[in-house]
Amino acid sequence: MVDSGLDRATDWHGSVTNPSQHSTPDKILSSLGTEKCRRFRNDIFDHHPILATDLARDYLRISKELDITSANQRLHDIHQQLVLGDLILSADREDINSFCETKATKCTQLISKLQPTDAWTQSIKLLSTYKISPPDTQDDDLIPALNRLSDKKWWQRRVRQLQARTIEKIARDIGLVQQSRSKYSSHIAISRRSQQKYENQKYLESSYIVSDEGKELTLWDVYQHTVSNPSVRRAELMTRIKGFEVVADTHGHIGEFYTLTAPGHMHANFKRGIANPKFTGESPADIQAHLRKTFELIRSKLGRLGINPYGFRVAEPHHDGTPHWHFLLFMPEEKRNIVRSIFSEYALRISPDEKGARTHRFQATAIDKTKGSAAGYIAKYIAKNIDGEFIKDDINGGDAKESARNIDAWASTWGIRQFQQIGGPSVTVWRELRRLKEETESDFETARKAADSADWAAFCFAMGGISTSIRNAAIKPEYEKPLEVDLETGEIFGEKKTAYGDVVKAKIIGLQSCHSKIRTRLRQWRKISQSSINTANEELKMPTGDGNFFPSFDGISRANQMAPWTWTCVNNCTL
Repeated sequence: MVDSGLDRATDWHGSVTNPSQHSTPDKILSSLGTEKCRRFRNDIFDHHPILATDLARDYLRISKELDITSANQRLHDIHQQLVLGDLILSADREDINSFCETKATKCTQLISKLQPTDAWTQSIKLLSTYKISPPDTQDDDLIPALNRLSDKKWWQRRVRQLQARTIEKIARDIGLVQQSRSKYSSHIAISRRSQQKYENQKYLESSYIVSDEGKELTLWDVYQHTVSNPSVRRAELMTRIKGFEVVADTHGHIGEFYTLTAPGHMHANFKRGIANPKFTGESPADIQAHLRKTFELIRSKLGRLGINPYGFRVAEPHHDGTPHWHFLLFMPEEKRNIVRSIFSEYALRISPDEKGARTHRFQATAIDKTKGSAAGYIAKYIAKNIDGEFIKDDINGGDAKESARNIDAWASTWGIRQFQQIGGPSVTVWRELRRLKEETESDFETARKAADSADWAAFCFAMGGISTSIRNAAIKPEYEKPLEVDLETGEIFGEKKTAYGDVVKAKIIGLQSCHSKIRTRLRQWRKISQSSINTANEELKMPTGDGNFFPSFDGISRANQMAPWTWTCVNNCTL
């Protein structure tokens, strides 16, 4: 597998760069089993070349540990996971795209022939064949959902996600994700994520937006200023963590570091490189859901007791991709024992008598201020799970940057939220206030100054204190549903709708307090194509070069006619 950079090829090659190509399935299994067995397994290997060699190795292991029958049954079960009717999840991108186009066309035909309710019923049956969840419906309006089913891009998103997770689950089950092979993610997932990031970057670099004031940017420019950029995300997280520590010191609160781990039967492989015989087949997404539910119960019980710790949660994988959670929490010292007791109680809710459960399921460490700050204690976990900057080795002794790359592939594949703030004020309000560079009304000014100077502790106090809920905070976001407006006449056509026909959700436009409101989104942006930019430049007799200067609104009036001005997600940037 060639996966050492964004500009490298990511397909499987029949060369020594692919470790799985050193041995073919035939060489690995030799004359193992009967002729019927060989035909059976070779047929499956031919269906799934990307996994063939590794499936052969797993087949050999099972046949030695158990017997040929068990090896055949396991191979058959894996094949059943990868083949859903006429959908082969190990297929290449071209075949997947062709499948999606065919199904979108079929749905279009159903919609054209049947009433919406009947077309929806038939489409649901079609989706169930491929284990794909149907799109949501709003207010019993089926038309937007049916429009999605008629769109090949909607199918591509769903099928590619199903493909990625199914293959990664199989890779984990057969031992490709572990300390001795590939930590945190398989080479397949890492390669796919590398290619995805490369394509995303190329798209962002070639996509342009322009404001109603004539300012032009690429989406890559916008990306660099948002928390999608790993360095920005890391800096903001550390600022907020350090701020919470200052708040804790002000109140005389203590810091606690907790680790919450899933039951042993949810771990696929031991660190020494062998399969866990008690593994019950849960995927990382299943385990993440288990940890999320466990923490919901913990927070509910703490809330009933009037205990509201604050801090951060970090989700990261064990070597075999099994999620576990770390917490940095601050609380009054007299609450320490009860908080630990409640965490332990719910951590042991499942399989409490399992060997090692009471030792490993929940671990607690008091933050000793004489040995370092709480922010410093968690900094390595933040860096390891974002980009590996400022640390040489991860906790398992591997290269930190390589580990961060693998963890990024893990989180992307399984849709895992890596960082979660617990308690404290709204980070949305914080980010909106940081957009304002000049003094504002008194209701907002104290919080604005704190946000502008990156002082999370002062921001917490300005928002009403650490114990104030977001619902009762001094400042809240203000939202508004976008409208369809004809800029030439000013005529309003109603609420803006998506390409599928459903109403666009309300978007943030500013902030509000009990007495006043303030607008933070002062510019409107829309996307334009590179060809539009070149055309506008040519008409204005301007150099096309980097396409980066339109001197005035009037200078790009023709380009503006291509689409109405809209509030867009790119306004989340701080430009």
